[in-house]
Amino acid sequence: MNVLELIKNRRTIQSFSGDPVSPEILRNAIDAAIWAPNHKLTKPWLFVEVKPETRKKLADEQVALKQKKAAAPISVVEREAMIKKFLEPATLIIAAIKKSGSTSQLEEDYAAMACAIQNLSLYLWSEGVGTKWGTGALLASSITYEILGLKPEEFKLCGLVWVGKARVTPPKPPRPNIEEIFLSR
Repeated sequence: MNVLELIKNRRTIQSFSGDPVSPEILRNAIDAAIWAPNHKLTKPWLFVEVKPETRKKLADEQVALKQKKAAAPISVVEREAMIKKFLEPATLIIAAIKKSGSTSQLEEDYAAMACAIQNLSLYLWSEGVGTKWGTGALLASSITYEILGLKPEEFKLCGLVWVGKARVTPPKPPRPNIEEIFLSR
């Protein structure tokens, strides 16, 4: 598959089969990620493969955060669905960037991480493996940093990347017409 076809055919996966992803494919995906452009070659990336017992702790924190926001108690079904989301995929990776002193550099480094996650996702898709990049309150939680053994003054958590074989591949979503978004002045 050529690069344009790969980009157009990659999908965000919502449901994973649980089949394992080979360590070689995962390492190659991280290698592809670190070839992303990064301003001033800061190489800000950190990828944490989250093991099952740690995933369970993260799932429990996600449930606690949702419960704090909810007006009513979370149902058993909702709770189980949140936990399943963390445990179902073959692999869960937390993507983080090393903090520098500068707000503008942090912004540049976040952009570099977004590019890195795209590289990782495209490589995995080329190997028949799907991904989902998620963000949210869990990544800002001090408990999440504690669970991962990372210091919030040293790292910024940028995303959860679920990795695995797709149970279902979604259809192509609509995209804007090129003429609507590409202007010549």
